[in-house]
Amino acid sequence: MPNRSIPVHPIKPFTRQGLWSRRDVLRVGSISVAGTLLPSLLPDTGRPSESVGTPTRNARSVILLWMAGGVTHIDSFDPKPEAPEEVRGTLGAIRTVLPGVHFCETMAGLAQQMHRLAVVRSYSHDSNDHFISQAWALSGRKVTQSQITTEPNIGSIVWKLQGSRAGLPGYIAVPGTTRPGPPPTNEFTGGWLGKQYSPFSSGGSPKNEDFTAKVPEASEEEFNLQGLTLPAE
Repeated sequence: MPNRSIPVHPIKPFTRQGLWSRRDVLRVGSISVAGTLLPSLLPDTGRPSESVGTPTRNARSVILLWMAGGVTHIDSFDPKPEAPEEVRGTLGAIRTVLPGVHFCETMAGLAQQMHRLAVVRSYSHDSNDHFISQAWALSGRKVTQSQITTEPNIGSIVWKLQGSRAGLPGYIAVPGTTRPGPPPTNEFTGGWLGKQYSPFSSGGSPKNEDFTAKVPEASEEEFNLQGLTLPAE
């Protein structure tokens, strides 16, 4: 059995009393992404820094793009151009702006941004089971078949340790399931930490053009955070 003792400071968990609308979640999310990217993408104005000394940056939020069933690494971030034919990717490799690092030929834009990226190639697992390997990646623990939904996600652990911030849940999943089905299987879970640390899920389906489908069991009134409304478009 894993050691389930996690030292925490007193926090007030996010509650489901008055929830954010999906539109609110996406709007706030886009603002967060813009705030993260703009400082590195906008040109330097030459203005002196307001702070003195070496600036420090502390990550306050993390956006994880969960691409289950996505492209393989040998056909994207790690084409292994020097490896034998039976090992390397099937597509061509191109140099990035970082010497010695190659990407797949289809990723020319990202290759030019490599100096702003960190590519981790040391993570691996020994399971050929999709459910076990996903739970392993999401929880950081080597799990068994019976543990794929009982081990808390790293996001849930962070929420438990750090608490909510600015009224937002500590862990948000859009749309909120790892596999719609059939059969449906959701490995975005708080596990043994409790359902209160499972991610707040926006619901809906990305297949919808405007991505505004409502969660079936929630009314519009129930699916809004009291005091936070956006002007009608």
